[in-house]
Amino acid sequence: MCPPFLLPRRFFSHWLVVAWCSAVVGMDVHVHADALLAHRYSFSESGGSTVTDAVGGPAWNGVLPNGGTFSNGEVVCLAASQQYVQLPTGILGDAAATTIEAWVTFPNALPTACFFFGFGNISGNTGYNYIFCQPRDGRVTISDWHWSGEQTATGAGNQSFRSNVHLVAVFNPPAGQIALYTNGVLAAVNNSVTIPMTSVFDVYNFIGRSLYSGDSYFNFNLNEFRIYEGALTPAQIQDNYAFGPDVATFAGPVQFMAQPQSATVNELAPVAFTAEFAGTPVVGIQWRRNGANIPGATNAAYAIPNAAMTNNGAAFSVVLTNAHLGTNHTVIQSVIIKCAC
Repeated sequence: MCPPFLLPRRFFSHWLVVAWCSAVVGMDVHVHADALLAHRYSFSESGGSTVTDAVGGPAWNGVLPNGGTFSNGEVVCLAASQQYVQLPTGILGDAAATTIEAWVTFPNALPTACFFFGFGNISGNTGYNYIFCQPRDGRVTISDWHWSGEQTATGAGNQSFRSNVHLVAVFNPPAGQIALYTNGVLAAVNNSVTIPMTSVFDVYNFIGRSLYSGDSYFNFNLNEFRIYEGALTPAQIQDNYAFGPDVATFAGPVQFMAQPQSATVNELAPVAFTAEFAGTPVVGIQWRRNGANIPGATNAAYAIPNAAMTNNGAAFSVVLTNAHLGTNHTVIQSVIIKCAC
């Protein structure tokens, strides 16, 4: 149920309180057409040991095996308690290229041997067939064996003491490349990569823990973690850095991308709504009033010039449609104006 919209009557002045039932707004539409956002972890939980995958769904939820603290939209993991995030087996899927994106804080000096993330297999004390990001050395690596088979891009520098740094690791073997970006800028690249993603066996998938048992844990605050099927382009990485961790843009079935917002307006004052969404273009937009299409209301923004009492009880909604991989998709969100007098 949506919360009611309140319109208290006070002699000669009236107020309309407008709220969304669900996802809302306030930003322009941006779409990435060549890389699919497959998994998104935003760490907005209030407690417990589960981290929710908002895109992939419950089957791909992660866990905090040794605990961690959710605080202000982040998960805080401590080295002293060997805390880390574990994601399910098979999380990388079967795409020929993969992009890992995160916003993370490293509040202390990082140990020499540590992985920010490592996806691969383990035998005994050793990692095998993996990809990883090593934040102390500023490098990303792919291997079809263990350390002796690694192909690496290095040079991004020590990430110690960096706050909410945007890290993007692009593993693009079809293009012969792996790369690491920091805050939207290319920081390390290897253009001679020959190991395919099919050589990566993503059985054990860790954030904040190495695939090598002798490596160290470290303190970190993780704000956002995303996995894409495909390689983000430099322009898309710059876009994501500009948008920040709270806005995800991707190709796929159309969907709303933000949490509800509210607006309070005087009676007869204007009010505007803007749908924030993402999905494979072209996305069709249609605003409705009480289920009937509003002529000409086919933009991401819709304005009511005068929020009058005649709108009392009216249900406004926006319908978004697109086609992805040959299938049509439709999503609807509603706004209701209700008098509480």
